[in-house]
Amino acid sequence: MTLKEAITLIESANIQDHNGQKWMDLGCGSGVFSRALGNILPPNSTIYAIDKTYQEVEEWINTKFEIQFLQLDFIHHDLPAVQLDGIIMANSLHYVKDPGTFLKSIKKRLESTSSIIIIEYNTDKPNPWIPYPLNYLRLSDVIFAAGFSKIRLLNKTKSIYGGEIYSAQII
Repeated sequence: MTLKEAITLIESANIQDHNGQKWMDLGCGSGVFSRALGNILPPNSTIYAIDKTYQEVEEWINTKFEIQFLQLDFIHHDLPAVQLDGIIMANSLHYVKDPGTFLKSIKKRLESTSSIIIIEYNTDKPNPWIPYPLNYLRLSDVIFAAGFSKIRLLNKTKSIYGGEIYSAQII
């Protein structure tokens, strides 16, 4: 996915406009969504990019935001104790066997005005790359059961692997 495509998927998210926000990108991979998020966050924001595989983040550097890479498995290890303005999970929630319990556990990390942005394949059929799929309908059920009050579909795009990818904001 290109940076432009990633920005298009998340740019309509309602993000607070105060400077110096703190966000986490859980399962950041190559960093395309960390950089996309950096393009829509206000100046002086920090993005904690987390992945179990080491990522070289120097090429992600941008004067508008700070990026801090942390190598850890967000599913099996404790996340840093940082109060957050938001979390983004791009094609990573489908690795969590119990997404409702996981989302409930990270909810307490968020400010009351914060949100979670989810990007996922809109499928309900598992495969080796998507062990626990979360189509938009299932995600809606999961987030309400986890205690969130609102979900908003942001955008959809075709996947190069077939089907579609959606982005949603959980508030």
